[in-house]
Parts: sequence; structure tokens; C-alpha cells
Amino acid sequence: MNPDDLIVRLSAEVGQRPRRSIPASLITAVSAATIVTLGLSYAFLAPIEWTPQQLMQPVFMLKIVFLVSLLLASLSIVRDLSSPGRKVSLQLKLALVPFLILAVLSYDEVTVRHPGGLQHELLHQSVVACLLHVSLLAIPAFVILVFTVKAFAPVDLSRAGLHIGVLSGCIGALGYAFHCHDEFITLVAVSYTLVIVQMGLIGALLGPRLLRWA
Repeated sequence: MNPDDLIVRLSAEVGQRPRRSIPASLITAVSAATIVTLGLSYAFLAPIEWTPQQLMQPVFMLKIVFLVSLLLASLSIVRDLSSPGRKVSLQLKLALVPFLILAVLSYDEVTVRHPGGLQHELLHQSVVACLLHVSLLAIPAFVILVFTVKAFAPVDLSRAGLHIGVLSGCIGALGYAFHCHDEFITLVAVSYTLVIVQMGLIGALLGPRLLRWA
């Protein structure tokens, strides 16, 4: 076989395999991580008996929509970073949309509905509890995702680690979301943004070490 033809054939095979296998593998990993996280959350955190009325509260619904939309955007980014040769552009913009919406709603809450400020609520111990519990709940998801993505040999390890951290932070936050009553959008915006950014930074720092091939 001509060497040039062989190179083209091998390149085509390498380009086709991730498109079929990576999405399925990541969906399986995210599903498993979510189940494990919800199980740990139920086992170790004090369960709250939610009523249908509480589940339909605007702040709770906004929290779930924010986390799920960011999770889906992050999943798409991790998928592309796991595939050598794929570019990430539109997904990054989509991932910023949930944060922007939450920021606008928080600004409206602080300036219009609570012009006196929410300093007391933002300094409340629930923010610290959120940071601690979500970080702990995100660890199993982070481990599962690292081993899944590592199998596909990503090239940009820092960026892959960053978005794995964000994705695991979303999963950890989902596990914690059912165990806290948030009355203010600003409290949700501050606590969940901080913990997701924190997990992203941890992922970016550990990515080059954990995702590289030995």
C-alpha cells in the first residue's frame, strides 16, 4: 500500500472512532457519577422532605435549570476536548449563558427587590456549607470523569481538566441542591458559582498530571 494512502486511511479511522465512542462513554460516566453523587448525598446529608409546592418554587426551579444547562454545555465541551482535532468555540459561549442569566437576575434582586442589600445572607454559614458539601460530593464524579476522559488521550490536558472540574462541580451541586432551602437568587448565584469555579481550577491544576499517559 502506498504510504500516503496508509496515512490517509489511519487518519480517517482515528477521526471516526471518537465520534462514535466518546459521547456514549461520557454519557455513561456522567450518569454513573450522578447516581453515585445522589446516593452519597441522600446517605450522608440530612434528607429534606420536599413538598410539591416547594419543588415548584421559582428559586429552586432556577437552581436546577441553571445546573442542568451548565452540565449539558460542559459535557459538550469535555466531549470535544477529548477528541483530538476538535475545536471548542460555540460551546464555551453557551456555557456562559447560564452564568449571565443568573447574574442579571441577581442584580435585579439586589437593586430592585432587596435594595438594602443581602450582606447577611451572603455571609451566612449556608454559603460555607455549600462550598464544603458540594466539593466533597463532586470528588467521585471528578474521579469517574478523569478515568473516562483519560482513555481517549486528550491533548490539551489543562483545559480538559478545567471543564471536567466544572462538570463534576455541576454534578456535586445537583446532589446538594435537594438538601438546602435557598430563598434568594443571589445566594444561589454566589455559592454555586464559587464552588463550580473552584472545582474548575482544581481540575485545571490536576489535569496535566492525572490525564496524561504514563
